[in-house]
Amino acid sequence: MGMNRGRQGKWDATVCALVLALTPLSPGVAGEQAGGADRSGPWKVAGGFSFDWPSVEIDVHPLSDTLYFMHGSGGNMLLSAGADGLLLVDNEFPEIHGKILNAIEGVQPGPVEFVLNTHFHGDHTGSNSLLAQDGALILAQDNSRQRMTRAQTNLFFGSTTPPAPAQALPVVTFPESMNLYFNGERIEFFYVSPAHTDGDAVAWFTGSNVVHMGDIYINGLYPIIDLAGGGSIDGYFPALDAVLARIDDATRVVPGHGPVGDKRALQAYRDMLWDIRNRVQAMIDAGRDIDAILAANPSRDYDELWASDRVGPDDVVLMIYYSLTGSYGQPE
Repeated sequence: MGMNRGRQGKWDATVCALVLALTPLSPGVAGEQAGGADRSGPWKVAGGFSFDWPSVEIDVHPLSDTLYFMHGSGGNMLLSAGADGLLLVDNEFPEIHGKILNAIEGVQPGPVEFVLNTHFHGDHTGSNSLLAQDGALILAQDNSRQRMTRAQTNLFFGSTTPPAPAQALPVVTFPESMNLYFNGERIEFFYVSPAHTDGDAVAWFTGSNVVHMGDIYINGLYPIIDLAGGGSIDGYFPALDAVLARIDDATRVVPGHGPVGDKRALQAYRDMLWDIRNRVQAMIDAGRDIDAILAANPSRDYDELWASDRVGPDDVVLMIYYSLTGSYGQPE
């Protein structure tokens, strides 16, 4: 995002909204690159978000005998292929749906029978309709379906996403957890707390020892806390801790974006967020306003590793500040 501070003094409510009203991407629009704040700066370029559709290629890498990491553009996917058929976690954008199907065909022929949505954002659910049209059953946490039934205004990206078509909506939802028994293993699909959004679900493939985190975990980049979508910085820690308690050093951890990680990488991500969160909270408790907090650069120890043109140092601090104070979009 890379929002420059611009003027001194109090942030006005419009700027706060532009930075923080992060709602689902419109699946058919290259909206991530349209409008918004100045993203220039010294930080690394976040990869994996190409909208040059003809040039997008689908990477496929096996993680176990039945599980395959897949990525083209947008959110990472995970494919389960075996005797029971095909199950897909997340599905990126409709513009590359044909390429995704071709990649799946290269692993195992047949239609996708189950689709798990880790949350409602369009770079993870963009092909829901096309997969449902071919017979896939879509599953998600309760809140994700509810968000998909309503229009979402994305002020930062300058776009409005209408309600998802009926065919794109999850048809099986759950409040806390559910189990699927598929391709020889138990898949625990569970929700802990609002973090990236208020409907984040984790897919834990217990037999393969692989977990798909959705956007609760972004490997190598600061996350986006979608406050307008019900997200909360304080929800990250119970969610991350619940996963860390389940996995071991051999677990393959699939993030919503970025390369596959492991328990050590997930712990480092959790510790980074906890440290920045606590620094911001201490400054709030000391009576500092947002300008003073930004000037103190509480993320400074982590910027080299985690800041990018997608979410810069000021951005992550702003999202944490407005999450902790509950005052985003409000004049100070």
